[in-house]
Amino acid sequence: MYDFFETKMDSSTRTMLYSHLATIEPVSEIFALINNVKDFYEVFKIPPYILCTEDQFRKLVRLVLEAKKSGMRFRQNHCLKCLKRLFKINFYDKPISADLISELFELFKLYHEDVNQEIGWIVTVMLKDRTLNDEHIHWLIEHTETAVPHTINRLLRYPNYHQAIAKWAKVRLEKYQYEENRISEYLGLLINGEMPELAKKFNESQRAWAIYYSRLPDDLKKELLIKSFTVENCDDIAEICSRLHYPDVIKLMIEKCDQ
Repeated sequence: MYDFFETKMDSSTRTMLYSHLATIEPVSEIFALINNVKDFYEVFKIPPYILCTEDQFRKLVRLVLEAKKSGMRFRQNHCLKCLKRLFKINFYDKPISADLISELFELFKLYHEDVNQEIGWIVTVMLKDRTLNDEHIHWLIEHTETAVPHTINRLLRYPNYHQAIAKWAKVRLEKYQYEENRISEYLGLLINGEMPELAKKFNESQRAWAIYYSRLPDDLKKELLIKSFTVENCDDIAEICSRLHYPDVIKLMIEKCDQ
């Protein structure tokens, strides 16, 4: 009988088998082949659909950071697309370490102003819904004057209430330094319990959507939506409740209409 294990496999066959195994479990042998950004490209000529550990992913991030900071010429777009693919498969909606967040933020700082808009979105999406440290927050605030949308998005869509971000948003609203279609997002950053006094400056629809964008827990959002309900913002609040799956608030609205 033919014995498969008596045959010798070349390196490309071995790599192919490891790649298939890595769709099931992380494989250290693949990442052992990667010691610089050239290796990165050679091993992952096609953006991979594989599993990896955080340490393995961080190795690749550090290689890109080192190469970029050194001024080395390399296939940056391809490497970043690979990082995005690996991140989405392995870490999207999952907790990651503060060290990895800091390294991803370093990538963001290096690439957020890239002329290739796709690259800007790649580095920003890996920070989506991640809690940053105060140093990161202050860097973002200091760099909003460049009007790069990725920087402002990271502040407007920051997942938690943060006093420094709220102060930044308040100043921009007071000085009319905002995009007209994003007023509610700015206002939502100020809500930390009750609707802020500054909200009176804006219309009922904008205030309702500010509640939607706020970082409040569901019970407090519901309470504010019920308090804010009027005939003028009825459509807005109904739409907000549909998005947030608040049937109880809609039922209360129906009861008010029947009174």
